[in-house]
Amino acid sequence: MPKRDLGKDPETPRSKSTSPRPGAANIVDVAHRAGVSVATVSRVMNRPELVSPATRERVEKAMAELDYHVNRAASGLRGGYFRTVSIVVASLSQPWYVMLVRALRVELERHGYATLLYDLDHDTSSLVRTLESLARQGSEGVILSTGDRLDDPVTVDALSRARTRFPLVVAGQRVENATWPTVQYDDRTGAREATEHLLEVGAEPVAFLGGLSCSYLGAERFAGYADALLAKGRDPQEWLWPLDGLGFAAGYAAVQEQVAAARIPGGILAVNDEVALGASRALADHELRVPDDVSIVGFGDTDFLPYVSPSLSSVHGSVERIAESACGAIWDMFAGREPAEIEIVRRHLVRRESSRKG
Repeated sequence: MPKRDLGKDPETPRSKSTSPRPGAANIVDVAHRAGVSVATVSRVMNRPELVSPATRERVEKAMAELDYHVNRAASGLRGGYFRTVSIVVASLSQPWYVMLVRALRVELERHGYATLLYDLDHDTSSLVRTLESLARQGSEGVILSTGDRLDDPVTVDALSRARTRFPLVVAGQRVENATWPTVQYDDRTGAREATEHLLEVGAEPVAFLGGLSCSYLGAERFAGYADALLAKGRDPQEWLWPLDGLGFAAGYAAVQEQVAAARIPGGILAVNDEVALGASRALADHELRVPDDVSIVGFGDTDFLPYVSPSLSSVHGSVERIAESACGAIWDMFAGREPAEIEIVRRHLVRRESSRKG
Protein backbone atom coordinates (compact mmCIF):
# COMPACT_ATOMS: atom_id res chain seq x y z
CA MET A 1 0.00 0.00 0.00
CA PRO A 2 1.47 3.41 -0.94
CA LYS A 3 2.56 5.61 1.94
CA ARG A 4 0.28 8.52 2.73
CA ASP A 5 1.29 11.62 4.66
CA LEU A 6 -1.12 11.56 7.57
CA GLY A 7 -0.02 15.01 8.66
CA LYS A 8 -1.63 16.68 5.64
CA ASP A 9 -5.28 16.86 4.79
CA PRO A 10 -6.02 14.86 1.62
CA GLU A 11 -9.10 16.95 0.79
CA THR A 12 -9.43 20.46 -0.59
CA PRO A 13 -9.89 23.04 2.19
CA ARG A 14 -13.33 24.63 2.51
CA SER A 15 -13.90 28.21 1.61
CA LYS A 16 -15.28 30.45 4.32
CA SER A 17 -18.66 30.53 2.63
CA THR A 18 -19.08 26.77 3.03
CA SER A 19 -17.93 26.52 6.65
CA PRO A 20 -20.40 24.59 8.82
CA ARG A 21 -22.43 26.43 11.39
CA PRO A 22 -21.31 25.90 15.01
CA GLY A 23 -22.69 22.70 16.50
CA ALA A 24 -23.25 21.07 13.08
CA ALA A 25 -19.63 20.13 12.35
CA ASN A 26 -18.13 16.68 11.96
CA ILE A 27 -14.57 15.39 12.18
CA VAL A 28 -13.90 16.26 8.52
CA ASP A 29 -14.90 19.88 9.18
CA VAL A 30 -12.53 20.03 12.14
CA ALA A 31 -9.70 18.66 9.99
CA HIS A 32 -10.37 21.30 7.31
CA ARG A 33 -10.48 24.11 9.86
CA ALA A 34 -7.25 22.99 11.55
CA GLY A 35 -5.45 22.24 8.28
CA VAL A 36 -4.64 18.65 9.27
CA SER A 37 -5.81 15.16 8.31
CA VAL A 38 -8.81 13.37 9.77
CA ALA A 39 -6.41 10.85 11.28
CA THR A 40 -4.62 13.66 13.12
CA VAL A 41 -7.91 14.88 14.61
CA SER A 42 -8.64 11.31 15.70
CA ARG A 43 -5.23 11.08 17.36
CA VAL A 44 -5.82 14.34 19.23
CA MET A 45 -9.03 12.86 20.62
CA ASN A 46 -7.68 9.39 21.36
CA ARG A 47 -3.88 9.52 21.61
CA PRO A 48 -3.02 13.18 22.30
CA GLU A 49 0.42 12.24 23.58
CA LEU A 50 1.33 11.25 20.00
CA VAL A 51 0.59 14.72 18.60
CA SER A 52 2.87 17.75 18.86
CA PRO A 53 1.64 20.48 21.24
CA ALA A 54 1.30 23.01 18.40
CA THR A 55 -0.81 20.68 16.26
CA ARG A 56 -2.88 19.61 19.23
CA GLU A 57 -3.59 23.24 20.11
CA ARG A 58 -4.64 23.97 16.52
CA VAL A 59 -7.04 21.02 16.45
CA GLU A 60 -8.52 21.85 19.85
CA LYS A 61 -9.05 25.45 18.76
CA ALA A 62 -10.90 24.24 15.64
CA MET A 63 -13.08 21.98 17.79
CA ALA A 64 -13.95 24.89 20.06
CA GLU A 65 -14.70 27.24 17.16
CA LEU A 66 -16.98 24.68 15.52
CA ASP A 67 -18.52 23.49 18.79
CA TYR A 68 -17.56 19.99 17.67
CA HIS A 69 -18.66 16.97 19.65
CA VAL A 70 -19.00 13.31 18.74
CA ASN A 71 -22.57 12.26 18.02
CA ARG A 72 -23.12 8.84 19.52
CA ALA A 73 -26.67 7.51 19.69
CA ALA A 74 -27.87 11.04 18.83
CA SER A 75 -26.27 12.62 21.88
CA GLY A 76 -23.12 14.65 22.43
CA LEU A 77 -20.51 14.75 25.12
CA ARG A 78 -19.11 18.19 25.86
CA GLY A 79 -15.81 18.56 27.62
CA GLY A 80 -14.60 15.09 26.57
CA TYR A 81 -14.59 12.64 23.67
CA PHE A 82 -15.93 9.14 23.11
CA ARG A 83 -13.37 6.50 22.22
CA THR A 84 -15.44 4.50 19.76
CA VAL A 85 -14.74 2.19 16.82
CA SER A 86 -17.62 1.12 14.55
CA ILE A 87 -18.02 -2.52 13.49
CA VAL A 88 -19.89 -3.19 10.24
CA VAL A 89 -20.72 -6.82 9.38
CA ALA A 90 -22.50 -8.65 6.55
CA SER A 91 -25.23 -10.28 8.66
CA LEU A 92 -25.73 -10.99 12.35
CA SER A 93 -28.04 -13.83 11.36
CA GLN A 94 -24.86 -15.81 10.60
CA PRO A 95 -23.22 -17.23 13.75
CA TRP A 96 -19.67 -16.63 12.52
CA TYR A 97 -20.21 -12.86 12.43
CA VAL A 98 -21.56 -12.98 15.98
CA MET A 99 -18.35 -14.74 17.03
CA LEU A 100 -16.26 -12.11 15.24
CA VAL A 101 -18.13 -9.21 16.83
CA ARG A 102 -17.58 -10.77 20.24
CA ALA A 103 -13.83 -11.11 19.58
CA LEU A 104 -13.57 -7.55 18.24
CA ARG A 105 -15.37 -6.13 21.25
CA VAL A 106 -13.03 -7.94 23.62
CA GLU A 107 -9.98 -6.55 21.80
CA LEU A 108 -11.37 -3.01 21.50
CA GLU A 109 -12.56 -2.84 25.10
CA ARG A 110 -9.17 -4.11 26.25
CA HIS A 111 -7.75 -0.91 24.75
CA GLY A 112 -10.46 1.31 26.20
CA TYR A 113 -12.73 1.61 23.16
CA ALA A 114 -16.49 1.24 23.00
CA THR A 115 -18.15 -0.14 19.86
CA LEU A 116 -21.03 0.77 17.58
CA LEU A 117 -22.44 -2.16 15.59
CA TYR A 118 -23.99 -2.04 12.10
CA ASP A 119 -25.67 -5.00 10.32
CA LEU A 120 -25.75 -4.79 6.50
CA ASP A 121 -28.02 -7.83 6.04
CA HIS A 122 -26.02 -8.66 2.87
CA ASP A 123 -27.04 -5.37 1.21
CA THR A 124 -24.09 -3.71 -0.53
CA SER A 125 -26.08 -0.54 -1.19
CA SER A 126 -26.62 -0.34 2.57
CA LEU A 127 -22.84 -0.39 3.01
CA VAL A 128 -22.44 2.75 0.87
CA ARG A 129 -25.09 4.56 2.93
CA THR A 130 -23.57 3.36 6.20
CA LEU A 131 -20.10 4.63 5.28
CA GLU A 132 -21.52 8.05 4.40
CA SER A 133 -23.41 8.15 7.68
CA LEU A 134 -20.31 7.21 9.67
CA ALA A 135 -18.33 9.97 7.94
CA ARG A 136 -21.00 12.56 8.81
CA GLN A 137 -21.05 11.38 12.41
CA GLY A 138 -17.29 11.71 12.68
CA SER A 139 -16.52 8.03 13.21
CA GLU A 140 -13.07 7.51 14.72
CA GLY A 141 -12.44 4.18 13.01
CA VAL A 142 -14.32 1.42 11.17
CA ILE A 143 -13.79 -2.34 10.87
CA LEU A 144 -15.81 -3.87 8.02
CA SER A 145 -16.28 -7.63 7.65
CA THR A 146 -18.26 -9.14 4.80
CA GLY A 147 -17.98 -12.00 2.34
CA ASP A 148 -20.14 -10.16 -0.20
CA ARG A 149 -18.24 -8.74 -3.13
CA LEU A 150 -16.80 -5.26 -2.69
CA ASP A 151 -15.18 -4.88 -6.11
CA ASP A 152 -17.93 -3.04 -8.00
CA PRO A 153 -17.00 0.58 -8.87
CA VAL A 154 -19.60 2.23 -6.62
CA THR A 155 -18.52 0.27 -3.54
CA VAL A 156 -14.80 0.72 -4.25
CA ASP A 157 -15.34 4.47 -4.59
CA ALA A 158 -17.28 4.60 -1.31
CA LEU A 159 -14.57 2.65 0.52
CA SER A 160 -11.79 4.79 -0.96
CA ARG A 161 -13.56 8.00 0.12
CA ALA A 162 -14.21 6.57 3.58
CA ARG A 163 -10.50 5.73 3.92
CA THR A 164 -9.66 9.45 3.61
CA ARG A 165 -12.15 10.33 6.36
CA PHE A 166 -11.36 7.78 9.06
CA PRO A 167 -9.14 4.74 9.67
CA LEU A 168 -10.75 1.79 7.84
CA VAL A 169 -9.90 -1.92 7.87
CA VAL A 170 -11.63 -4.59 5.78
CA ALA A 171 -11.69 -8.07 7.32
CA GLY A 172 -12.52 -10.82 4.88
CA GLN A 173 -11.44 -10.04 1.33
CA ARG A 174 -8.91 -8.31 -0.85
CA VAL A 175 -9.92 -5.86 -3.58
CA GLU A 176 -7.44 -5.16 -6.39
CA ASN A 177 -5.64 -1.80 -5.95
CA ALA A 178 -7.36 -1.21 -2.62
CA THR A 179 -6.30 1.84 -0.60
CA TRP A 180 -7.30 0.28 2.72
CA PRO A 181 -5.62 -2.47 4.78
CA THR A 182 -7.09 -5.97 4.67
CA VAL A 183 -7.11 -8.94 7.03
CA GLN A 184 -8.36 -12.20 5.56
CA TYR A 185 -8.35 -15.96 5.86
CA ASP A 186 -6.54 -18.24 3.45
CA ASP A 187 -9.87 -19.74 2.37
CA ARG A 188 -8.55 -21.32 -0.79
CA THR A 189 -6.03 -23.45 1.10
CA GLY A 190 -8.64 -24.38 3.70
CA ALA A 191 -11.11 -25.51 1.04
CA ARG A 192 -8.45 -27.54 -0.73
CA GLU A 193 -7.54 -29.32 2.52
CA ALA A 194 -11.20 -30.10 3.24
CA THR A 195 -11.78 -31.48 -0.26
CA GLU A 196 -8.63 -33.61 -0.08
CA HIS A 197 -9.89 -35.01 3.22
CA LEU A 198 -13.22 -36.00 1.67
CA LEU A 199 -11.39 -37.67 -1.22
CA GLU A 200 -9.09 -39.51 1.20
CA VAL A 201 -12.02 -41.03 3.13
CA GLY A 202 -13.60 -42.18 -0.13
CA ALA A 203 -16.51 -39.74 -0.09
CA GLU A 204 -16.79 -39.44 -3.87
CA PRO A 205 -17.96 -37.66 -5.86
CA VAL A 206 -17.53 -34.51 -3.78
CA ALA A 207 -20.11 -31.77 -4.34
CA PHE A 208 -19.46 -28.11 -3.60
CA LEU A 209 -22.53 -26.50 -2.08
CA GLY A 210 -21.96 -22.80 -2.59
CA GLY A 211 -22.45 -21.49 -6.12
CA LEU A 212 -23.06 -17.81 -5.32
CA SER A 213 -21.86 -15.21 -7.83
CA CYS A 214 -22.21 -12.38 -5.27
CA SER A 215 -19.92 -14.03 -2.71
CA TYR A 216 -16.19 -13.37 -2.71
CA LEU A 217 -15.70 -16.04 -0.06
CA GLY A 218 -17.74 -18.53 -2.06
CA ALA A 219 -15.49 -17.96 -5.07
CA GLU A 220 -12.32 -18.41 -2.98
CA ARG A 221 -13.62 -21.60 -1.40
CA PHE A 222 -14.72 -22.99 -4.75
CA ALA A 223 -11.22 -22.28 -6.10
CA GLY A 224 -9.70 -24.43 -3.34
CA TYR A 225 -12.23 -27.19 -4.00
CA ALA A 226 -11.36 -27.01 -7.71
CA ASP A 227 -7.62 -27.20 -6.97
CA ALA A 228 -8.10 -30.50 -5.14
CA LEU A 229 -10.33 -32.02 -7.82
CA LEU A 230 -8.19 -30.91 -10.75
CA ALA A 231 -5.17 -32.50 -9.07
CA LYS A 232 -7.09 -35.80 -9.24
CA GLY A 233 -8.26 -35.26 -12.81
CA ARG A 234 -11.88 -34.48 -11.83
CA ASP A 235 -14.10 -31.77 -13.30
CA PRO A 236 -14.96 -29.26 -10.51
CA GLN A 237 -17.96 -27.90 -12.43
CA GLU A 238 -19.77 -31.25 -12.54
CA TRP A 239 -20.78 -31.21 -8.87
CA LEU A 240 -21.03 -27.47 -8.28
CA TRP A 241 -24.41 -26.96 -6.62
CA PRO A 242 -25.98 -23.47 -6.64
CA LEU A 243 -27.48 -21.72 -3.62
CA ASP A 244 -30.00 -18.92 -3.29
CA GLY A 245 -28.72 -17.81 0.13
CA LEU A 246 -26.23 -18.52 2.91
CA GLY A 247 -28.45 -19.87 5.68
CA PHE A 248 -29.85 -23.19 6.90
CA ALA A 249 -32.88 -22.99 4.58
CA ALA A 250 -30.71 -22.41 1.50
CA GLY A 251 -28.61 -25.50 2.23
CA TYR A 252 -31.71 -27.58 2.88
CA ALA A 253 -33.48 -26.47 -0.31
CA ALA A 254 -30.42 -27.01 -2.53
CA VAL A 255 -29.87 -30.57 -1.34
CA GLN A 256 -33.58 -31.39 -1.54
CA GLU A 257 -33.54 -30.36 -5.20
CA GLN A 258 -30.42 -32.36 -6.05
CA VAL A 259 -31.47 -35.53 -4.23
CA ALA A 260 -34.93 -35.35 -5.81
CA ALA A 261 -33.12 -35.40 -9.17
CA ALA A 262 -31.21 -38.53 -8.04
CA ARG A 263 -27.92 -36.66 -7.77
CA ILE A 264 -26.42 -38.09 -4.59
CA PRO A 265 -22.72 -37.39 -3.92
CA GLY A 266 -20.41 -39.24 -1.58
CA GLY A 267 -19.33 -36.01 0.10
CA ILE A 268 -20.33 -32.36 0.36
CA LEU A 269 -18.14 -29.34 1.05
CA ALA A 270 -20.48 -26.52 2.08
CA VAL A 271 -19.65 -22.83 1.78
CA ASN A 272 -20.42 -22.32 5.49
CA ASP A 273 -21.62 -24.20 8.56
CA GLU A 274 -25.27 -23.14 8.33
CA VAL A 275 -25.52 -24.40 4.76
CA ALA A 276 -23.84 -27.66 5.84
CA LEU A 277 -26.36 -28.21 8.64
CA GLY A 278 -29.28 -27.46 6.34
CA ALA A 279 -27.84 -30.00 3.90
CA SER A 280 -27.51 -32.58 6.67
CA ARG A 281 -31.18 -32.22 7.57
CA ALA A 282 -32.24 -32.60 3.94
CA LEU A 283 -30.22 -35.81 3.64
CA ALA A 284 -31.84 -37.16 6.81
CA ASP A 285 -35.29 -36.41 5.41
CA HIS A 286 -34.38 -38.62 2.45
CA GLU A 287 -33.11 -41.36 4.81
CA LEU A 288 -29.50 -40.76 3.81
CA ARG A 289 -27.10 -41.10 6.74
CA VAL A 290 -24.23 -38.76 7.59
CA PRO A 291 -21.43 -39.85 7.29
CA ASP A 292 -22.27 -43.44 6.26
CA ASP A 293 -23.96 -42.44 3.00
CA VAL A 294 -22.77 -38.86 2.54
CA SER A 295 -19.93 -37.09 4.38
CA ILE A 296 -20.21 -33.35 5.04
CA VAL A 297 -17.68 -30.62 5.85
CA GLY A 298 -18.67 -27.05 6.70
CA PHE A 299 -16.73 -23.81 6.75
CA GLY A 300 -16.18 -21.44 9.68
CA ASP A 301 -16.09 -23.84 12.65
CA THR A 302 -18.78 -21.99 14.60
CA ASP A 303 -18.77 -22.76 18.30
CA PHE A 304 -21.84 -25.05 18.47
CA LEU A 305 -20.64 -27.65 15.95
CA PRO A 306 -19.34 -30.17 18.53
CA TYR A 307 -22.86 -30.32 20.00
CA VAL A 308 -24.92 -31.18 16.90
CA SER A 309 -25.43 -34.82 15.93
CA PRO A 310 -23.42 -35.95 14.15
CA SER A 311 -20.85 -33.34 15.11
CA LEU A 312 -19.86 -31.34 12.04
CA SER A 313 -16.37 -31.30 10.53
CA SER A 314 -15.46 -27.76 9.53
CA VAL A 315 -12.64 -25.56 8.30
CA HIS A 316 -11.43 -23.51 11.27
CA GLY A 317 -9.97 -20.01 11.34
CA SER A 318 -9.23 -18.07 14.50
CA VAL A 319 -11.66 -15.16 14.93
CA GLU A 320 -9.43 -13.91 17.74
CA ARG A 321 -6.52 -13.62 15.31
CA ILE A 322 -8.70 -11.73 12.81
CA ALA A 323 -9.82 -9.38 15.59
CA GLU A 324 -6.27 -8.78 16.84
CA SER A 325 -4.98 -8.06 13.35
CA ALA A 326 -7.86 -5.76 12.41
CA CYS A 327 -7.56 -3.79 15.64
CA GLY A 328 -3.79 -3.68 15.26
CA ALA A 329 -4.22 -1.96 11.90
CA ILE A 330 -6.60 0.55 13.51
CA TRP A 331 -4.07 1.31 16.27
CA ASP A 332 -1.36 1.82 13.64
CA MET A 333 -3.50 4.35 11.78
CA PHE A 334 -4.46 6.14 15.00
CA ALA A 335 -0.73 6.49 15.70
CA GLY A 336 0.03 7.76 12.19
CA ARG A 337 1.75 4.56 11.08
CA GLU A 338 0.98 2.82 7.79
CA PRO A 339 -0.40 -0.67 8.56
CA ALA A 340 0.43 -3.80 6.58
CA GLU A 341 -1.38 -3.84 3.25
CA ILE A 342 -2.70 -7.35 3.81
CA GLU A 343 -2.44 -9.97 6.54
CA ILE A 344 -3.35 -13.60 5.95
CA VAL A 345 -4.75 -15.80 8.73
CA ARG A 346 -4.32 -19.53 8.15
CA ARG A 347 -7.11 -22.08 8.28
CA HIS A 348 -7.13 -25.79 9.09
CA LEU A 349 -9.65 -28.61 9.02
CA VAL A 350 -11.23 -29.81 12.28
CA ARG A 351 -12.35 -33.41 11.72
CA ARG A 352 -15.50 -34.56 13.49
CA GLU A 353 -18.14 -37.26 13.06
CA SER A 354 -19.73 -35.91 9.88
CA SER A 355 -16.76 -36.91 7.71
CA ARG A 356 -15.48 -40.04 9.43
CA LYS A 357 -15.98 -43.26 7.54
CA GLY A 358 -16.16 -46.63 9.28
